[in-house]
Amino acid sequence: MTLDKAKAEQKLRIVRIHGGHLLRDRLYQMGLFEGTNIAVKQISRLGGPLLIECGGSRIALGRGMARQIDVEEIESNALSNEK
Repeated sequence: MTLDKAKAEQKLRIVRIHGGHLLRDRLYQMGLFEGTNIAVKQISRLGGPLLIECGGSRIALGRGMARQIDVEEIESNALSNEK
């Protein structure tokens, strides 16, 4: 599943990031890597950005970027175990 298909309050792990080096570099600067656990906090209506939480920070991602990120659902307590 890609991140743009996620639901609010869903706990996820980034499996793969598609796209070119510019997209990957931008996501890496935000702390989003393969294997990173994230939580979807808010989904804007009508195709607007998603608000995610990663390592205590909240990040807004546009749908185009979110479409390039493959994720898998994880258990709720796995996010709190991330350091």
